[in-house]
Amino acid sequence: MGGFIGRPYDDTRGTIREAMINYHPAFHETIDSAIGRLEDIYFILFNGPDKEEMSRLVEEKCMKMANRVIPNPYAVDFMESNQRSIFGVLDYCEPLMKRKYTLRVHSQHDTQEYMHLKEFLEFASLVAQSTSLRHKRLNGLSAQQIKNKYKNRIELVNVGYPIAQFARDVIISLYDEDKNVLVASKQGESSGIVGQYDMNFGAQASDPVWDARGYETREGPNLLGLVGGQIVANEDYMFVGVNAFEQSIISDGKEKAMKELEHIGGDARIMYQWDPELKITDHVDVLMMPVNDDTIMVSDPTATEKVLKKSRIKTVFEMGKMGDYVRFSGTLKNRLKEAGLNVVPSPFWVGYNDNGHPSMFSYCNSLQDTDTVYAPKRGESGETRKLVDTGKVLDDWFYEEVSKYKTVIPVSGFSISHAWKDAGLRCLVNVTRRDVDISKKKQNE
Repeated sequence: MGGFIGRPYDDTRGTIREAMINYHPAFHETIDSAIGRLEDIYFILFNGPDKEEMSRLVEEKCMKMANRVIPNPYAVDFMESNQRSIFGVLDYCEPLMKRKYTLRVHSQHDTQEYMHLKEFLEFASLVAQSTSLRHKRLNGLSAQQIKNKYKNRIELVNVGYPIAQFARDVIISLYDEDKNVLVASKQGESSGIVGQYDMNFGAQASDPVWDARGYETREGPNLLGLVGGQIVANEDYMFVGVNAFEQSIISDGKEKAMKELEHIGGDARIMYQWDPELKITDHVDVLMMPVNDDTIMVSDPTATEKVLKKSRIKTVFEMGKMGDYVRFSGTLKNRLKEAGLNVVPSPFWVGYNDNGHPSMFSYCNSLQDTDTVYAPKRGESGETRKLVDTGKVLDDWFYEEVSKYKTVIPVSGFSISHAWKDAGLRCLVNVTRRDVDISKKKQNE
């Protein structure tokens, strides 16, 4: 690989001009609200196969595994178990995903066991995605209806392959002088069931829509698992969550992996967070958010507990379930303070549904321009009074804190009971073009 590819946009300033969204029925309300609230922004909306096409892909994969002389043993066992609900698929595949990752880490990815696991988990991923498409529509707007609603502000791109739920996973957006650069993420081993399917990130990054709109696609750092959500930046720093591409560190060594990262560093100082003892692989953009060159908001479960106790409401927050996030938050805050940055706590908690599957709720996953923060609204509605009250208290806390720096515009669709999985605004909306604010550079010259 050559040298400099492009630098991540300063997330704290400039004017957002264009953004990419991957349509998914589960997020129809959130996508609709985001496009409505982020005015004067042009959206490229990708739309993947519908439920009928996904069912066909599932059937093809199933027949391929079943019609061999030696069938896939995991597929045979799964068929006999008759698990078809999305949570049934998740529960069945959880130990298999861990086993597959273990084989990969120990360089056993050329064994028959690994090949069988990989093939079966790709099939299971399609089952989960197909099930999600059938049950998560919630009578919402289709991609075409959203296009019709906002008319000239959206370009709809229909593709025939499954697409990731979060656009930020697919493409890393960079700039190089006056060029807007797109880099396809390199999908690594994922612990999530959807991540077991080899998404065609390269196809999305090189879609003709980008060339027509003046973008340039380049080859990115050779780091499996590095996605846009693992990078946030201000004028001086590029903050990176390294645990997500830990497999590149294991296979190539830390020094070589960090050299690859420098291809998108430019003149920024790179501050990374990596601790092999803390298995926090969540996107760094849900854990921290710079609001200017000197101040960073950090997701802080300890501060969240204190605010909720002071409010004296009945809450869904359970400190005992925060696990490594408490230690991680403390470590991150100390490192930022040592670098001379101001640290401000931000709401954060992990909730669990009746099936025991976690959902992570953060406010750091907001979008910004020079004067505005587009922030999630958590306390709109809920299945219980506790959900609504918890969201309202934390909304008020975050809005009051961030309004010290910028104007806050709440975005609907993120209430605790309605936000499926770990949906965040920055996960869904991948800013691909931003007018760079050079006012600070002029002052320094």
